[in-house]
Amino acid sequence: ERMKPEIAHVPINLHLQQLLVSSGDDPSQRSIYNMVTLGAPAVHHSRFTYGGLARIKAFERETNERLCYLQDKLQDVLILNSDINDALDHLTQTIASSSTNIQHSVLKLSFERVDRA
Repeated sequence: ERMKPEIAHVPINLHLQQLLVSSGDDPSQRSIYNMVTLGAPAVHHSRFTYGGLARIKAFERETNERLCYLQDKLQDVLILNSDINDALDHLTQTIASSSTNIQHSVLKLSFERVDRA
């Protein structure tokens, strides 16, 4: 029965206990408390394929590390995209200006890119 996912988390290991609380030998100062506790539910139906809490935490940690790495790479791509746009704007202005030596401007722009890298 434990292999059925519908009832896998139903506790079947119940523990009944009575707690007697008294103050000295006076019977009128006694109280009895009934308690029902249960053991930890397990996931027998999944045959523990997910590895438990330790594996889930490790997976979460690895996923967060991968996300941070990808976020850093995305930031690098955005910066590179901005640099390319700036270079294209500069090149467009240089080509539009007829009084500028285009070859000199292109070399200067290339050296600037090499210096930034």
